Amino acid sequence: MKKVINLILNYWWIILICILTLYIILVSILNCPELTRITTTTFSYFSQIIAPLGVILGLILGYPLLKRKLIDSYITNQFEIIHENNRVLRKECLRLKEKYPVKYISQRISEEYLETVVTDLENLNRLAIDANPDSYKYSYLLFKSLKKFKEEWKIHQFENYYNETISTFIYNHLDNIYNYSKSIGFVPENSNIKVKQILNPRIGKYVIDNKYYEIDGFDQSITYKKASALLVLFYYTNIRCSSMDNGLLFKSCYKSAPSPSPFARIMHNQKIYIPLILKGESDIGVFIPTLVFVGYERIETTLLESGISTHYLVCHYANISQVGFVEGCIKSKESLSDYKDAYLAETVIRLEDLKDFKVNKESISFKISEKDAMKYYVNVKNHLCKKMDNEIF
Repeated sequence: MKKVINLILNYWWIILICILTLYIILVSILNCPELTRITTTTFSYFSQIIAPLGVILGLILGYPLLKRKLIDSYITNQFEIIHENNRVLRKECLRLKEKYPVKYISQRISEEYLETVVTDLENLNRLAIDANPDSYKYSYLLFKSLKKFKEEWKIHQFENYYNETISTFIYNHLDNIYNYSKSIGFVPENSNIKVKQILNPRIGKYVIDNKYYEIDGFDQSITYKKASALLVLFYYTNIRCSSMDNGLLFKSCYKSAPSPSPFARIMHNQKIYIPLILKGESDIGVFIPTLVFVGYERIETTLLESGISTHYLVCHYANISQVGFVEGCIKSKESLSDYKDAYLAETVIRLEDLKDFKVNKESISFKISEKDAMKYYVNVKNHLCKKMDNEIF
């Protein structure tokens, strides 16, 4: 029935012509003077209004076509702009890769070096504004992370950072930006114009000019969705090119896009799991001490006596709230015994045999064997997959 209705709506004009043709044939066959007179008079009146009616129908039927033509022209123009700016962005990525190559550690990091880094990345982000939207989001994330790192480093003056640490970090992320800039991003499935309101409806009815228009499919915001592949790539690159002593760099990147979801996907892919949000209990019922997982590094330890190698994960957690509590409340690994994994329904933490437990201002780090992390993954796999499924919507 629905198909029949759609056919009638799509081909109503053919049906109308067929009906009129049959009517004229019928009038000719019947040869009734009165019916012929009425038909002639009706067609006479109809011929007088057919011209203005045609203009009206032309406007009604032609407007959507004109609108579509204008939208298609706008989209084509946008793609040309993106293509040209992608080319400029790729050239800048190559220039910066020469300036910040992968090198071995040698020079202690300096404030002047960090100022240069942040300035270069800010300029890179500006060049990416009209390029592939993902390259713009990624470059903004990189710039924001290094800016936060610079601010933290100036306060605490950590000594275990080198120019080459940052240079290697930047080099690897530039590869991702370059790859994004090789395409225009995506082609919208449809090119409908959406009308959106600037203010919410409660206020909107009392103001004017509360509308703006955008083409559906073009996302030029700098927001990051939980299940974004871009965030997963960003966090994975951090892990791949940073060392076990780079907790501050991990923390700065996490604060730029605070979400445990990318780590959940990385761990699922590697078949390991470490609690992503450690939540304690509040003594006064107001502030809840919370540590977030910000990164990890794989290391291998070999015993000289036996030659047996063990793979470990050096895990980093940080307090990213405005209230400090780590140095005052967490003295040893036993302090974490009451903390729960808030990412997976606040399940009680079962991680054991933590080694090299360290507290560094508002961050902690420890080693756990990769074998234990794999066992923990087996225990939470179903729960983890369900959680990731729910984050897609």
